[in-house]
Amino acid sequence: MTKEGAIAGPRVLEHIVDTVLYLEGDRFQSYRLLRSVKNRFGATSEVGVFEMRERGMVEITNPPKLSWLSAWSTLLGQPSQ
Repeated sequence: MTKEGAIAGPRVLEHIVDTVLYLEGDRFQSYRLLRSVKNRFGATSEVGVFEMRERGMVEITNPPKLSWLSAWSTLLGQPSQ
């Protein structure tokens, strides 16, 4: 809500929060990327990789082993290992 009582859009709300996270992925694939675009207290270059399973999301602890991640690493400006 703005001072005038109007509903603010999502970009306006980004200015008042400490962190903005995006959960990206195709609904037909099991992998998701959690990406930070704003973090008042730390870096925004961190990306988390998760897999959707029957019981919920599970962190992928060694994402460089995923062949498709090398393309994402290039796009994000991070070297793949």
